[in-house]
Amino acid sequence: MTGINFMHPRALLLLTALIPAVLVCIIQFRRIVRKCALTDTGPARHILKMRRRIKLRIFCWSIAWVNLCIALAGPSWGTRLIPVQKSGAAVSFVFDISYSMEALDTPYEGVTRLQAAARYANSLLEHMPDTAVSAVLAKGDGVIAVPLTEDMHAVQALISSLSPSLMSSVGTSLGSGVNAAVRSFPMQTGRHSSIVVFTDGEETDGTLIKAVDNALKGGFNVVIVGFGLPSETTVYAGDGKTPVQTALREADIKKVISKVNGSLRASSVYAEYLAAADIGSAVKLLKTICPQSVTDGGIGTGYEQQAEQRYLLFLGISLVFLALGFLCSEWHVKPQLVMLSLICLYLPLMTGCSDTLRNANTVLTSTLQWHRRNYQEATAGFLEVTENAAAQKDDVLLQYGLYGLSSAYLMQEENDAALEKIRELSADAPQEVRFSAWYNTGIIAHKKGDYESAAHAFREALLIDNTNVDAKINLELSLSQSSGSTKAGEQAINPVSETDHDSTRQDVIFSVIREDEQNKWKSPETQPEENSALDY
Repeated sequence: MTGINFMHPRALLLLTALIPAVLVCIIQFRRIVRKCALTDTGPARHILKMRRRIKLRIFCWSIAWVNLCIALAGPSWGTRLIPVQKSGAAVSFVFDISYSMEALDTPYEGVTRLQAAARYANSLLEHMPDTAVSAVLAKGDGVIAVPLTEDMHAVQALISSLSPSLMSSVGTSLGSGVNAAVRSFPMQTGRHSSIVVFTDGEETDGTLIKAVDNALKGGFNVVIVGFGLPSETTVYAGDGKTPVQTALREADIKKVISKVNGSLRASSVYAEYLAAADIGSAVKLLKTICPQSVTDGGIGTGYEQQAEQRYLLFLGISLVFLALGFLCSEWHVKPQLVMLSLICLYLPLMTGCSDTLRNANTVLTSTLQWHRRNYQEATAGFLEVTENAAAQKDDVLLQYGLYGLSSAYLMQEENDAALEKIRELSADAPQEVRFSAWYNTGIIAHKKGDYESAAHAFREALLIDNTNVDAKINLELSLSQSSGSTKAGEQAINPVSETDHDSTRQDVIFSVIREDEQNKWKSPETQPEENSALDY
């Protein structure tokens, strides 16, 4: 239970009210005992029982108050992926204007790294219509020089005057520049947002990795564009006299990219490094920061990480102990029962059991979302499952997560993405997963018109489970298409686990096989599905 954050930490100050409340209860109880002033055996035994009950009630209500205060503080730990609709593009340019960018080791004679970065950025702006752009200067600190705007002239004016003298701070803090770029975007933006850092990789405070990681978690793509040569060259420091050795620190940048991409949950955002001197780097960068799907007025789907709120957990524990306090007042409740309840409720917080239960719940929820045709929600859930399974080295859970992802992608017509996830499945995956993977591979091949590959995939599926009627019918249809004997098979094929078989599918299937296969095959409408890879 590391990395706990509180949305309203001041609510924890309410815990201090517990001390006077307990003291008042104790004082009041002692007054009652003194007033009774009974010394015979019967009443004394009664007071002893009452004392035990009041102590248990005070303990239970104290625990309830502590958990209520924690719930009010809004605790959160861990993250989860949520689908976000993106329309339009927004980009923040971060310019490293430290003195190392004055080195003359670019492909253009007499052109410094900073001047090359300015040319590169200007060429990008010419191909970014209807894109909101902000500009950030990074040196010893990060400053938003141009807020997010669609006025390209304002950004171009700043680019034309880039110089280390624009900021007086010393050193190089690329992390501060990335943090400033994040602040330049609105708190909640519906645009496809990216951050582009123009730098040579020289930094003096080592904050870049943390800043990039935070930007990715916020849903921003980060692209670092490197300028200069890997070999050392000499520049002069800010005093104009001290010579300093500098170079393009590609290894350091790639190390940062590798670490942040490795620690990030699987999602649609990622960090990338591009060398400015590489041919086609600008085109590749444009595809990342201004994807065609959102710049042409379409709506794309992205996935952002949000902190997992845990206040309901503590609120539930608070209610349980509040009820136990009343029970202790009215009935004889053994202290062992109270302690056992305390251990059982807090045990998931102190061990890793909660992760296993949460993964199982995520699998179940994502499967239900798939069947409800909420494919975006299902995709987000299966992404979380695969990442958790990889982190916990749970190979079985990983196989189900990968197959769930492929099925969700397939239903969204993202066939290439579905095939990529299917290829990641292990040969040792559970039988139902391997069957369904071959089945869906056949569907994708059939949609692409590759009927021979589709037939091969359905054969492989039947080798795993030769009782599946759908696979037999689809194999027959694929073979018929491959031989050119019929043209009516494609619409009859549906992904495995899909349960909505309409009358159109039934008519197509029977029209193809009625003459010579009527007694051999049966319509899947009349039989329950015997194999559903998502029904785990």
